[in-house]
Amino acid sequence: MDDCERLPAGHFFAGLKRNGYPVIYADPPWSFVTRTEAGQGRSPSQHYATRSLDEIKADPVADLAAEDCHLFLWTTGPMVAAGMHVDVIRAWGFKPSSLAFVWVKTNAPDSIRYSENWDDVLFAGAGFTTRQNAELVVLARRGAPKRAATDVRQIVVTRRWEHSRKPAEVRRRIERYTGTTGVELYSRASGPGWDIFGNEVGKFDEVG
Repeated sequence: MDDCERLPAGHFFAGLKRNGYPVIYADPPWSFVTRTEAGQGRSPSQHYATRSLDEIKADPVADLAAEDCHLFLWTTGPMVAAGMHVDVIRAWGFKPSSLAFVWVKTNAPDSIRYSENWDDVLFAGAGFTTRQNAELVVLARRGAPKRAATDVRQIVVTRRWEHSRKPAEVRRRIERYTGTTGVELYSRASGPGWDIFGNEVGKFDEVG
Protein backbone atom coordinates (compact mmCIF):
# COMPACT_ATOMS: atom_id res chain seq x y z
CA MET A 1 0.00 0.00 0.00
CA ASP A 2 1.25 3.46 -0.86
CA ASP A 3 1.78 5.32 2.42
CA CYS A 4 3.47 8.43 0.98
CA GLU A 5 2.08 11.78 2.02
CA ARG A 6 0.19 13.52 -0.77
CA LEU A 7 0.55 17.20 -1.52
CA PRO A 8 -2.49 19.14 -0.29
CA ALA A 9 -5.21 20.91 -2.21
CA GLY A 10 -3.99 24.29 -3.39
CA HIS A 11 -0.49 23.05 -4.10
CA PHE A 12 0.54 23.24 -7.77
CA PHE A 13 1.02 19.46 -7.77
CA ALA A 14 -1.91 18.67 -5.47
CA GLY A 15 -2.51 14.94 -5.03
CA LEU A 16 0.97 13.84 -6.06
CA LYS A 17 3.44 12.31 -3.58
CA ARG A 18 5.46 14.66 -1.43
CA ASN A 19 9.14 13.85 -2.05
CA GLY A 20 8.07 10.38 -3.12
CA TYR A 21 9.39 9.96 -6.67
CA PRO A 22 12.78 8.46 -7.57
CA VAL A 23 12.18 9.41 -11.22
CA ILE A 24 10.72 12.62 -12.67
CA TYR A 25 10.10 12.74 -16.42
CA ALA A 26 9.15 16.21 -17.65
CA ASP A 27 8.14 17.78 -20.96
CA PRO A 28 7.47 21.43 -20.08
CA PRO A 29 5.30 23.58 -22.37
CA TRP A 30 8.18 25.84 -23.43
CA SER A 31 7.29 29.04 -25.26
CA PHE A 32 9.23 30.03 -28.38
CA VAL A 33 9.44 33.15 -30.53
CA THR A 34 8.83 32.54 -34.24
CA ARG A 35 10.42 35.01 -36.62
CA THR A 36 8.23 34.57 -39.68
CA GLU A 37 4.52 34.20 -40.39
CA ALA A 38 5.26 30.85 -42.01
CA GLY A 39 6.65 29.61 -38.71
CA GLN A 40 3.56 30.47 -36.71
CA GLY A 41 1.83 27.21 -37.59
CA ARG A 42 4.69 25.24 -36.07
CA SER A 43 4.85 27.34 -32.92
CA PRO A 44 3.91 25.38 -29.77
CA SER A 45 1.48 28.13 -28.80
CA GLN A 46 -0.67 27.19 -31.80
CA HIS A 47 -1.16 23.69 -30.36
CA TYR A 48 -1.29 24.06 -26.56
CA ALA A 49 -0.90 26.63 -23.79
CA THR A 50 2.76 27.53 -23.31
CA ARG A 51 4.50 29.05 -20.29
CA SER A 52 7.47 31.34 -19.82
CA LEU A 53 10.84 30.16 -18.60
CA ASP A 54 10.34 31.92 -15.27
CA GLU A 55 6.95 30.27 -14.80
CA ILE A 56 8.40 26.82 -15.46
CA LYS A 57 11.35 27.47 -13.13
CA ALA A 58 8.90 28.43 -10.38
CA ASP A 59 7.06 25.09 -10.50
CA PRO A 60 7.77 23.35 -7.15
CA VAL A 61 9.23 20.18 -8.65
CA ALA A 62 11.57 19.80 -5.67
CA ASP A 63 8.49 18.95 -3.59
CA LEU A 64 8.07 15.78 -5.68
CA ALA A 65 11.65 14.53 -5.79
CA ALA A 66 12.89 11.77 -3.52
CA GLU A 67 16.18 12.26 -1.71
CA ASP A 68 17.88 10.35 -4.55
CA CYS A 69 16.16 11.17 -7.83
CA HIS A 70 16.72 11.14 -11.58
CA LEU A 71 15.22 13.96 -13.68
CA PHE A 72 14.72 13.42 -17.41
CA LEU A 73 13.89 16.74 -19.07
CA TRP A 74 12.81 17.28 -22.69
CA THR A 75 14.45 20.32 -24.24
CA THR A 76 15.57 21.69 -27.60
CA GLY A 77 18.82 22.57 -29.34
CA PRO A 78 18.42 26.35 -28.97
CA MET A 79 17.66 26.00 -25.26
CA VAL A 80 20.72 23.82 -24.73
CA ALA A 81 22.90 26.28 -26.65
CA ALA A 82 21.71 29.10 -24.39
CA GLY A 83 21.96 27.02 -21.22
CA MET A 84 18.33 27.69 -20.32
CA HIS A 85 17.70 24.04 -19.45
CA VAL A 86 20.36 24.33 -16.74
CA ASP A 87 18.47 27.25 -15.17
CA VAL A 88 15.37 25.07 -14.93
CA ILE A 89 17.27 22.05 -13.61
CA ARG A 90 18.88 24.08 -10.83
CA ALA A 91 15.65 25.89 -9.96
CA TRP A 92 14.05 22.48 -9.44
CA GLY A 93 16.79 21.37 -7.04
CA PHE A 94 18.84 19.15 -9.38
CA LYS A 95 22.34 19.12 -10.83
CA PRO A 96 22.92 18.70 -14.59
CA SER A 97 24.44 15.35 -15.52
CA SER A 98 24.33 14.34 -19.19
CA LEU A 99 22.45 14.16 -22.47
CA ALA A 100 20.29 11.08 -21.90
CA PHE A 101 18.40 10.69 -25.18
CA VAL A 102 18.30 12.11 -28.69
CA TRP A 103 15.05 11.48 -30.53
CA VAL A 104 15.72 11.44 -34.27
CA LYS A 105 12.42 11.95 -36.09
CA THR A 106 11.50 10.15 -39.29
CA ASN A 107 8.69 10.79 -41.74
CA ALA A 108 7.04 7.36 -41.61
CA PRO A 109 7.27 4.14 -39.58
CA ASP A 110 8.90 2.21 -42.42
CA SER A 111 10.91 5.00 -44.05
CA ILE A 112 14.27 3.77 -42.78
CA ARG A 113 13.61 0.30 -44.10
CA TYR A 114 12.64 1.33 -47.62
CA SER A 115 14.40 4.60 -48.37
CA GLU A 116 18.05 4.90 -49.37
CA ASN A 117 18.00 8.69 -49.18
CA TRP A 118 18.34 10.03 -45.65
CA ASP A 119 16.90 13.37 -46.75
CA ASP A 120 13.69 11.46 -47.45
CA VAL A 121 13.90 9.49 -44.21
CA LEU A 122 14.44 12.29 -41.73
CA PHE A 123 11.79 14.82 -40.84
CA ALA A 124 12.84 18.44 -41.49
CA GLY A 125 11.42 20.75 -38.87
CA ALA A 126 11.68 24.48 -38.40
CA GLY A 127 14.98 26.11 -37.62
CA PHE A 128 16.58 29.53 -37.77
CA THR A 129 19.94 27.81 -38.42
CA THR A 130 19.90 24.19 -39.57
CA ARG A 131 16.56 22.41 -39.96
CA GLN A 132 15.78 20.58 -36.74
CA ASN A 133 15.50 16.78 -37.00
CA ALA A 134 15.82 15.88 -33.34
CA GLU A 135 14.65 16.60 -29.81
CA LEU A 136 16.72 16.12 -26.69
CA VAL A 137 16.28 14.68 -23.20
CA VAL A 138 18.81 15.83 -20.64
CA LEU A 139 19.52 13.95 -17.42
CA ALA A 140 19.91 15.61 -14.04
CA ARG A 141 20.30 14.20 -10.55
CA ARG A 142 19.38 14.98 -6.99
CA GLY A 143 21.34 13.12 -4.35
CA ALA A 144 22.96 9.89 -5.54
CA PRO A 145 20.46 7.85 -7.58
CA LYS A 146 21.76 4.61 -9.08
CA ARG A 147 21.23 3.25 -12.58
CA ALA A 148 19.77 -0.22 -12.96
CA ALA A 149 21.11 -0.95 -16.45
CA THR A 150 24.32 -0.08 -18.27
CA ASP A 151 23.22 -0.93 -21.82
CA VAL A 152 20.52 1.72 -22.43
CA ARG A 153 21.20 3.47 -25.74
CA GLN A 154 21.01 7.23 -26.28
CA ILE A 155 19.65 7.47 -29.84
CA VAL A 156 15.93 6.84 -30.37
CA VAL A 157 14.80 6.72 -34.02
CA THR A 158 11.03 6.73 -34.56
CA ARG A 159 8.41 8.42 -36.66
CA ARG A 160 7.01 11.79 -35.63
CA TRP A 161 3.37 12.14 -34.60
CA GLU A 162 1.17 15.04 -33.55
CA HIS A 163 2.82 18.21 -32.30
CA SER A 164 4.46 17.65 -28.87
CA ARG A 165 3.70 13.92 -28.77
CA LYS A 166 6.77 12.02 -27.59
CA PRO A 167 7.72 8.38 -28.32
CA ALA A 168 6.79 5.81 -25.68
CA GLU A 169 10.20 4.23 -26.29
CA VAL A 170 11.84 7.02 -24.30
CA ARG A 171 9.70 6.20 -21.26
CA ARG A 172 10.56 2.51 -21.64
CA ARG A 173 14.28 3.29 -21.72
CA ILE A 174 13.95 5.46 -18.63
CA GLU A 175 12.32 2.53 -16.83
CA ARG A 176 15.18 0.24 -17.85
CA TYR A 177 17.85 2.77 -16.90
CA THR A 178 16.40 3.52 -13.46
CA GLY A 179 14.72 0.18 -12.76
CA THR A 180 11.51 1.89 -11.73
CA THR A 181 8.76 4.36 -12.64
CA GLY A 182 7.90 7.74 -11.18
CA VAL A 183 5.92 10.81 -12.14
CA GLU A 184 5.51 12.29 -15.61
CA LEU A 185 4.96 16.06 -15.64
CA TYR A 186 3.14 18.13 -18.27
CA SER A 187 2.12 14.85 -19.86
CA ARG A 188 -0.41 14.28 -22.62
CA ALA A 189 -0.19 10.46 -22.57
CA SER A 190 -0.37 8.04 -19.65
CA GLY A 191 2.11 5.26 -18.92
CA PRO A 192 1.52 2.10 -16.84
CA GLY A 193 2.91 2.48 -13.34
CA TRP A 194 3.46 6.23 -13.66
CA ASP A 195 1.70 9.05 -11.85
CA ILE A 196 0.72 11.69 -14.38
CA PHE A 197 0.34 15.47 -14.20
CA GLY A 198 -0.77 17.85 -16.93
CA ASN A 199 -3.58 19.90 -18.43
CA GLU A 200 -4.23 17.42 -21.25
CA VAL A 201 -3.51 14.05 -19.65
CA GLY A 202 -4.66 11.19 -21.87
CA LYS A 203 -4.97 13.26 -25.03
CA PHE A 204 -2.75 10.88 -27.00
CA ASP A 205 -3.88 7.63 -25.33
CA GLU A 206 -6.60 7.00 -27.89
CA VAL A 207 -4.33 7.52 -30.89
CA GLY A 208 -1.89 4.78 -29.93
